[in-house]
Amino acid sequence: MRIPGFNRKTASPQASAGRNDEPGVTCLAVTRDAVFLSHLGLAAAACGWTIRHTSSFVDAAAMLRCGSIPLVVYDRDLTEHDWETVLPQLNAVAPHLCILLASRVADEYLRQAVVRHRGYDILIKSATPEDLTRRLQFAWFWNSRLQKQCAAVGGGTAA
Repeated sequence: MRIPGFNRKTASPQASAGRNDEPGVTCLAVTRDAVFLSHLGLAAAACGWTIRHTSSFVDAAAMLRCGSIPLVVYDRDLTEHDWETVLPQLNAVAPHLCILLASRVADEYLRQAVVRHRGYDILIKSATPEDLTRRLQFAWFWNSRLQKQCAAVGGGTAA
């Protein structure tokens, strides 16, 4: 099985970014952190994806209602709303989202909390663009696979 965006010989996402199985994915970044947003933009470009940006939950919800945005990165440091209430609300606005929580720290307790609140995983904000690329591609691969399996089993949804 091949993970989209990875070349077997080099294991480099940049080496096969042009051959991504699902080009044109749009990722919504909900953050006020300019450095993290810059790194996320480089990671998305390496995947051949587009980044849309907002710094508020209200704007993010409106953007999700208006378009086909399957991947969301939500910054844990936003003070407008608590991330634990935002993740389920984003899923309610647009089912089938792959939501990643951006955080300065990550541990198993936080990862389990993210999953309990209908998120997928954690992105560490200090990660390099290359690491963000790998993690975004991995999250997107598994989320897409889950959606296809649910559809094949009779149109069910993955929550």
